[in-house]
Amino acid sequence: MDDTTTHVDVSKALYTNESAILTPVATDGEQGEALEFPKPSVSYTAAAYYYSEPPAPVKRTVSPTTFDAGIAVYAEVAALSLAGAVKLCGRRGRRDA
Repeated sequence: MDDTTTHVDVSKALYTNESAILTPVATDGEQGEALEFPKPSVSYTAAAYYYSEPPAPVKRTVSPTTFDAGIAVYAEVAALSLAGAVKLCGRRGRRDA
């Protein structure tokens, strides 16, 4: 016991200050006698930590029949862009000649 009502293993105590001396002051400013308190400390108990394995990953299957519309749109835009570029280059070539 460390001069408080709680039994604490002194080697495990976490002291918050070197000492605790309080001097009361009345509302009219009159100072009272200094009071020394036991060395302040805190203690805590950490809950046990249990490690559990993470859940197994979900196996995803890819069906060969699935279709990604985004890829189709991208391919179509790329083909149109290429066709437009070829057409523009063809016109330039004829004007310069």
